[in-house]
Amino acid sequence: MKQELINRWDTFLNKIEARFSETLQQAEQASFEFLEESNYDYGQTMQAFVGMKGQIRSLIQKIDDTWDGKVKNQMQNALASSDWIDQSQKGSKLSQELWKKLEYFETILEGKLSQKYYDNIIKIADKDFLCSQCNAKLQIDKRIFRSQYLSCDYCNTVNTFEPETKYTQLGGTVDNIIKLKLFEEKKALSHAYQKIKEKEHFGKATNKDWEHYKAQYLTYYECFFTERIKLNSDYEKRFEQDMERKVKEFEKFKQR
Repeated sequence: MKQELINRWDTFLNKIEARFSETLQQAEQASFEFLEESNYDYGQTMQAFVGMKGQIRSLIQKIDDTWDGKVKNQMQNALASSDWIDQSQKGSKLSQELWKKLEYFETILEGKLSQKYYDNIIKIADKDFLCSQCNAKLQIDKRIFRSQYLSCDYCNTVNTFEPETKYTQLGGTVDNIIKLKLFEEKKALSHAYQKIKEKEHFGKATNKDWEHYKAQYLTYYECFFTERIKLNSDYEKRFEQDMERKVKEFEKFKQR
């Protein structure tokens, strides 16, 4: 009876993990298909992904719901306290792993979708935009995703480029693209934070530890903001302000 309960619980957890992996693959494929079939409607594509993500979240939540609603009482009645607690922790561990995997998956997929959208829509800037006065070809700045005032080198006429909506939405994809580009750096930063929180839990975190982590934290965001400026020049004038904001956020973050 005891082993049968444990085996059923293990089988359930294995099925959840397998279904989780399958669902992530399906969500990625469906998202790219939706982006193309919607003629690169970025907003609708992300809304569709939010719906798929809700299903994935429900799948993970099923671990806790099943334990609390069906398994816990049976385990408590059949197993010693230390044994049923081990089984509970087995489910909690898998749940935590899947939540983290979902977080990583979301960052990667949003980055990939944003990059695909960017690569397709940025081509609008390559289309001929001609001077209204002399018909000379004007060069659109690919780092600006709003109206642009372009002076003609031939007749000095100032022309206004009014981009279509899809082009203006490129600005909203930039952060996702940079998050993907710096994905491993952000993972390393997260791991460093976990280590220092573990030290703090045992009262071993020192000011030197926090200063070292602060340097890593600010280095990451300096790199993030620098990379973002390469794609969107409007952020250039905000660089110092953004860095100051991150310093303040770090201090609040440290006190949590």
